[in-house]
Amino acid sequence: MKASYYQTLSCLFVSLFLLAGCSDSSQTLPGDCNSINVSGFAKLTILPTDTTSTTTVDWRSKGVVTGVKNEGTCFASWAFGTTALVESYHAVTKGILLSLSEQQMIDCDAFGYTCSGGGNPIESLKGMIERNGLHTEASYPYTGVQGTCQFGSSPAVATIPGVGLLPSGDEESLKAYVDKVGPVLAFIDACHPSFVTYKSGVYYEPMCTSTRPTRAVIVVGYGGDPGSEYWIVKASLGTQWGLGGYIHMSRNRDNNCGIASFALSPANLPFE
Repeated sequence: MKASYYQTLSCLFVSLFLLAGCSDSSQTLPGDCNSINVSGFAKLTILPTDTTSTTTVDWRSKGVVTGVKNEGTCFASWAFGTTALVESYHAVTKGILLSLSEQQMIDCDAFGYTCSGGGNPIESLKGMIERNGLHTEASYPYTGVQGTCQFGSSPAVATIPGVGLLPSGDEESLKAYVDKVGPVLAFIDACHPSFVTYKSGVYYEPMCTSTRPTRAVIVVGYGGDPGSEYWIVKASLGTQWGLGGYIHMSRNRDNNCGIASFALSPANLPFE
C-alpha cells in the first residue's frame, strides 16, 4: 500500500503538497532528527491533581486553538509551537483568538535555527517577549524561508509573561496543567518513520526516547479509556497529515516519546 504523506524533492519530508507514491517507510523528517535544546527554564510547581476531573479535555471546543498550520519545507516546529502557545494563552486570558506570525519568529531569530529543525526555544521566547510579542499572521505572513526581520512594521498584538517547565516526565502534572491552565507546549522525540506515516489510532513508538526532543507540538487535551488513553496533540504539518493535523499520543505509557519530559506552560517566571 502506498504511504500517504507529504513529499517534495524526495520522500524524505513533509512539504506543502500531499503526494502519493512514496513507499519507503524507513524515512523520517530531516528536521525531526535534530535535537532541540530545552534548558534554562524556571521550574513550575506541581499542581494538585483533581481526581474528580473529567476523563476528556479538549481546548479546541472552547475556541482557544487556531487551525492546523503547515510548516512546509521549513522545519521550524519550534516557531510554530511557540506561536501556538501564545495564541492559546491570549485566547484564554483575553477572550480573543488570533492567528500569530511564525514568520516573525523565523526572521527575527538571532541564533540561526530558522528552517533546519532543532533550535533553542528559550532564546526565541526571550527575544519574542523582549520585543513585546508577536504580529498577526495576516500582517506578517508565512513564507517558509528566513528573511529580514520586519518587527515593528505593524503593532505586536499578543505575548506571554514568561514560561515555566513542568515537572519532567510527570504525566499527571501535564494533565493537571492542561486541565487547569490551558494548552501546553511540549517537545517530543519525532525522529521515527512511524511518526511520518501516522494516520490514526493511539500512537506508541517503542523506539522513542524521553530524553532527546526533536519536534515542538502543542498538547490541547487528553482523552481515551483505561488502557488506551491519549494526549490530543497539534502538530504543524498541515491537515492532510495524521488526524486532520493532530496525533493522539499515548498517555500513561511511561512518558512515551518524552511527551511530559520537556513541557512548558505560560507563567510569570524569570528565565534561569
